[in-house]
Amino acid sequence: MQRFTDLRVWQRSHALALDVYRITATFPKSEQFGIVSQVRRAAVSIASNIAEGAKRQSRREYVRFLNVAEGSLAETESLLRLCRDLGFADDGVVGVLVKESEDISRMLHGFRRTVERRVEADRATSALVAALAALQARLKTAETARIPARTLAGPKNAAADGDRRLQEARAAMERGDYASVVSTASAALPRLADAERQVIAAVPPIARPRH
Repeated sequence: MQRFTDLRVWQRSHALALDVYRITATFPKSEQFGIVSQVRRAAVSIASNIAEGAKRQSRREYVRFLNVAEGSLAETESLLRLCRDLGFADDGVVGVLVKESEDISRMLHGFRRTVERRVEADRATSALVAALAALQARLKTAETARIPARTLAGPKNAAADGDRRLQEARAAMERGDYASVVSTASAALPRLADAERQVIAAVPPIARPRH
């Protein structure tokens, strides 16, 4: 995965946290453990969750941390508005930070959706690999059982097509075209499943491997 410090969304979130620290430094001392502590903690949490998620072992966990960062960002924006309404910060200064929060929110949402699509593409590819392997194993058993070639012609064509689609899916994954990965796998899986059922039906029970 890309190092978190190279992510533009992390860089802007980090800068936002610095800005929050600067403006809250002038807040009343009585708010040091009140709204100052809250808004600082929320602002720091945005970049921190992006960084922590980037180092998790699975992309699914990464998505979860990005979603937490989105929540912290919303909390930061809400608290900034409260600071303005309480008269602790200039309207113009808060306006700039709120605008930055909105921009980061759009970036963060788009980034999370990209990671989610990669998770979906990984799942689809794994399902295609498993289905193709299962059919190929059934075909091997059928050939060992001397099932007529004409009976296995359809399933063999399905296996060849499945292999071709797997290569297409992997190429699409390399391009970052995750939608194509999912659609390619989805198109291939039903045919592979039907072909496996045909082979199972053609092989006598005594010749089938035990699982």
